[in-house]
Amino acid sequence: MIALADRYCTECGRPLAPEDKFCPGCGATVQEWDDYAPQTAQAEKREAVRQSSGSLMPIMILTAIWGIFALAVGAYLYLEAGSLLDMVKEELMNQEYEGQTMWEYILSQGVTEQDLKDSFVLMGATMAVSGAAALGAAVLMGIRRYYILALILVIISAVAAFSSILPLIVGLLMAYLLSKRKYEFKGVE
Repeated sequence: MIALADRYCTECGRPLAPEDKFCPGCGATVQEWDDYAPQTAQAEKREAVRQSSGSLMPIMILTAIWGIFALAVGAYLYLEAGSLLDMVKEELMNQEYEGQTMWEYILSQGVTEQDLKDSFVLMGATMAVSGAAALGAAVLMGIRRYYILALILVIISAVAAFSSILPLIVGLLMAYLLSKRKYEFKGVE
């Protein structure tokens, strides 16, 4: 007689009782015992997913590229906010709007120079957070550990880059692709 711990569903890997004709987990018809070792069915399914959905490497590389780019842009915006404000101010002083310069018009609307400088600083800080989160996720993908943390970091990276819709969309796409590759991470069942 086959012991309870010796029979597993060939579809989902759930343990089967000797009298089971159908798997209580997935409903598959129970085959005769065919020397399946514990968890073989699950391992086969994970391997099929690994082979069918590409590699984790392109996701890791793209995430790392975004991380480096976002950190560089973020640092530039943050550190050069004053210089950027001066460039914007100079350009707006050369444009006319309703009989005044565009710069005078913006100031007449209650926007201050400090508000504009703070916006550059905020954009820089959020881009830097996005880049740091992406690089952290890329490292976790590289060592293939801590899948949930890597996924959270990819999502944080996408959301922190809120100044543009494209990084948000690409970041969420990367999170989706990462979720499809989760079986490449150690300890993910």
